[in-house]
Amino acid sequence: MLASLSLVLTLSMGPVQDIDLLTEVIGRPTGRNGYEEYLMAATLVQSKAAQDLISRGLQPGLEGLEARREATRKYARALQLVVQGTQKGVAPPRRVVSLDTPFRELGAFRTLAQLFAITARDQFTSGDPNKGVATLLDGLAFAEESSRVGALIGYLVSVALSSILLAEADSNLRHVALPGAETIVAGVGEWSNRPPAVCDVIGLEFEFVLGFLDRADKKAIEELLGPPEEGGEYVVLARVAALSPDQRAAAFRAAKAVALTRRETVLAAFSAPEREWVGTVASLDETTGSDGPLPEVLASLLFPVFGQVAVITVRERTQRRLLGVHAAIVAYRWRHGSLPTGLAETGIDPNDPLTGRPFVYRLRGQDYELYSEGIPETGRIDLRYRRQVGDGGKTLEP
Repeated sequence: MLASLSLVLTLSMGPVQDIDLLTEVIGRPTGRNGYEEYLMAATLVQSKAAQDLISRGLQPGLEGLEARREATRKYARALQLVVQGTQKGVAPPRRVVSLDTPFRELGAFRTLAQLFAITARDQFTSGDPNKGVATLLDGLAFAEESSRVGALIGYLVSVALSSILLAEADSNLRHVALPGAETIVAGVGEWSNRPPAVCDVIGLEFEFVLGFLDRADKKAIEELLGPPEEGGEYVVLARVAALSPDQRAAAFRAAKAVALTRRETVLAAFSAPEREWVGTVASLDETTGSDGPLPEVLASLLFPVFGQVAVITVRERTQRRLLGVHAAIVAYRWRHGSLPTGLAETGIDPNDPLTGRPFVYRLRGQDYELYSEGIPETGRIDLRYRRQVGDGGKTLEP
């Protein structure tokens, strides 16, 4: 069964092409939406040559250094446009999102996140750590705002962009000076006071689902499921095809009522304490078999797997908080010449909203270890994302 409309939308991202993304997505710019600057920046780095150069800049050694220097010089304008867009404010760029909507800018957005990362690395290693911090924070702001593409796929991509930048932050903590550390602490604190972006994205995703159900026709189901094949989707197609127009309209109205109820339940779940998100939201993902009540079956086909969205969300939010805690430790070290014996000495809240317990902090000689214990669905969470492998506690770098 298809778990999410965004799974289909992912296929619409398509290969990167040399096109004017601003014209394709918006047509006539308004000058009021910062997403327009994002699209202009994405156009500058969408070519394969740009992607290859910026990707090489992530590599270590002399080759990586030379690529970073060339890329940061050649594409500096792209980052300037992104920062201008963030300062202006970002809103969904598309009035309507459908199964055929291309999201070609998202591939270029990944390249922009990499460009932020290598620019920051170059600034750190060149002896300008405060600029490096500012660049990373600008990149993280871009990652969050880019989720406003108007569909869940945009949010999932934005989390991937954040991971690129948090990994770069992890690699450069040793270079962060006191002003930069204080800037990070303040920035993370400001971010943590804002409502999670995922709530806006869920609202937009449900609007998509509701609009789909308003069509109430067999063709809409066929577009969603593709060519009939043996299995649950084929059974649903057959059931829809067997209905009269009035029966079909009634079934879709009932499915829309289910969707409206589900929307309120999901949004309420994300307003609860963060440690409850995954368990509460995952319980809503139970699917209805193809022979169940048709409105419920349609709902099962259309709804995204919000439990997985919750897991991804809490992991990324915890990583951002860990960045703030790391920065507070760095600031303490600059002020006192030694590491704190406990997180409370840094003046930052040591508690992890995901677990309800303090973050784990241990001194390791002249260094330290910091992480969230996480929950069963996430496992241990570090600033740099590491995929869990088996039950032996081993991890792999992304």
